[in-house]
Amino acid sequence: MKSARLKQYLLSVFIAGWGIYILSKAYFPTDFYYLYVGAKNIMLAGTALSHFKITAGYLWSFINLFGLIGSSFVIGTMILSAWRIKYSSFLEKFILGMGLGLCLWSYFTFLMGIFGLLQMSLFKWVFWSIVAFSMWFLVKNSKKYIGSFNKLVLPRSYLPLICLVLLGMALLINIICALAPEIHYDALVYQLALPDFYKIHGRIVDMPFNSTSYFPQNMNMLYLLSLLVSNDSVAKLLHLFLGLSSLAAIYAFARKHFSRKTAIAAVAGFYLVPQVAMQSWTALNDLGLTFYVLLNILCLDNWLDEKESSAKYLYLAALFSGFALGIKYVSAATVAISAGVILYRYGYRWRQWKRSFYELGKFAAIVLIMISPWVMRNAKLTGSPFAPFNVAGQKSKFEYNFRKDVFLDDCTHPRFLNTKDFFITPWLNTLDHSSLDDFAGPLFIFSVPLAIMILLRGKTNRKILLLLGYFIVFYVLWRSQTSVWRYFLPALAVFCLVVGYLLYDDRMSRLNRGLLKIIFTGILLGNMAVICMAFELMGPMQVVNGTETKEAFLARSHPLYQYPTYPVMSFINQNTAPDSKILLVGEARGYYCQRDYIANTAFDISTFQKYFKKAKNAGELAQQLRQDGITHILLNEGELARLQQQYKIFDFQDRDMKILKEFWRNYCRPVFYSKGVGLYEII
Repeated sequence: MKSARLKQYLLSVFIAGWGIYILSKAYFPTDFYYLYVGAKNIMLAGTALSHFKITAGYLWSFINLFGLIGSSFVIGTMILSAWRIKYSSFLEKFILGMGLGLCLWSYFTFLMGIFGLLQMSLFKWVFWSIVAFSMWFLVKNSKKYIGSFNKLVLPRSYLPLICLVLLGMALLINIICALAPEIHYDALVYQLALPDFYKIHGRIVDMPFNSTSYFPQNMNMLYLLSLLVSNDSVAKLLHLFLGLSSLAAIYAFARKHFSRKTAIAAVAGFYLVPQVAMQSWTALNDLGLTFYVLLNILCLDNWLDEKESSAKYLYLAALFSGFALGIKYVSAATVAISAGVILYRYGYRWRQWKRSFYELGKFAAIVLIMISPWVMRNAKLTGSPFAPFNVAGQKSKFEYNFRKDVFLDDCTHPRFLNTKDFFITPWLNTLDHSSLDDFAGPLFIFSVPLAIMILLRGKTNRKILLLLGYFIVFYVLWRSQTSVWRYFLPALAVFCLVVGYLLYDDRMSRLNRGLLKIIFTGILLGNMAVICMAFELMGPMQVVNGTETKEAFLARSHPLYQYPTYPVMSFINQNTAPDSKILLVGEARGYYCQRDYIANTAFDISTFQKYFKKAKNAGELAQQLRQDGITHILLNEGELARLQQQYKIFDFQDRDMKILKEFWRNYCRPVFYSKGVGLYEII
């Protein structure tokens, strides 16, 4: 008895000391001032959005979003009902059905794009026909669905209430930021730029100048659908909603196996990570990836709980794993973990090794079917299914040159790992205040030692061991390839389930549970302060409440949108011929340009430089550009200097510089110039 009590006291000292240390290192006292700033901004935004003239401008985007979500839910649940899938709750039914429906919308858009049928009128007709049917279906079954919400009860203890208040604040901030015009670099280079380029051309075309166009694009197809039926606000709101759907998946799992309080704490722990909030503000794909990884976990969990498994949930897990792989290759970790679970259940536990390999083969086949559209497209365009990393041949008129080493160096920090780097990356990312994008959140590094203690103690909940195993394997596979924190969000969502469990673990004393809750609350408040600080830096309030125009917002620099190009893009859209073709130099962000264009990423050999290497003189250079239909050059001087310094995008020799000066002097006519960004017509 005394030994157990001593262990509890030692644990108390550790929790208090470690928690205070993390809080003091992760946050500055001035950070908490932004809680007041954030609350004030939310109140101002709420007041502004209460005016009908302002909210009416956003109403159509929300209608389109809910039309997409509702139709996805109806389509998905109809298929699952035909397959006789059983659910543990309505919430589980909703997210599984919606997830499946979004898969179908994504592949439908892909097929239409391959056949050159990306016409807005056609898509709107198909979309609203399906939405109308879905609304009729929902109204018809409204009594059954409304009855599912009768059991909702608000908790009365202080921690869940604090979590709900902070969740509400974060959600309002995320909605406001999602309604602002898109400014995130990656979205402007490829996440929204690729779908918009396809929309301009009316089909999914080859873009050999942009290496990211050879990555799988399941989420991008949903953004393409959003652009065809409405606008980019729908795409941004969809990504935000998939973040909320991830919360629903976390809640469904925790509520089923643990308690409502554990579920709320797990949800708050994940959603208040600053990186999750900033992902909700833009049309990226990491929250979509997180959602489908969590669907895979839910399906695997249901399959493991079936005593006599029919393997239906296993095949559904394979479907969601394959779709996640079609969002981002990092989800290969999910496929590998799922394979391990199959071998564990059939082989290790049941000693049915032959069946384990048989089911593993079917699982792999489903995953391959789901990823095959992008693999086959790459093989057709480049000669290799593994483009852009391995290209056997190139059939387009531009030679394909992917700077793989530059890409890998940018995604891994550092690229060549040692044992120390492997383990301390989360610590460095969390305590490095130079970039909010890498702010991992103190909750992770605070809770890892406690999670290790769980592994060392006996009689641990089997579900917690499963989650920890999933998390550890994902971490090893993730850190072996990259250190980009947003790629790790799916595993962090899994880990937050463990954190929620720790807060209410009966094996700890009441004192220790109280200390954990205090530190957890402090971390939530600190993270909320960081979110409010990022909200203030982004400055979306004026454009969302209508006191600043979209043009003015995009004309000024932001932390995520430096050296803005929008004024020149707007001029191009309004004052150049529809058949104009723009070559972007020193600029990768092609989104907002509604003309045909060429924009290289930092990981591609510059198309502009390729022309120089082929030309003997300035006159021949201008002639080659005109022959390929290029009518204008957009030059971003500030961004060019940044990319050249960081990525060395150009390798000009003395000969090239002479040609460049003559070309710019004799064959380029200035057309428009704004804040270091110029448009030049080739003459």
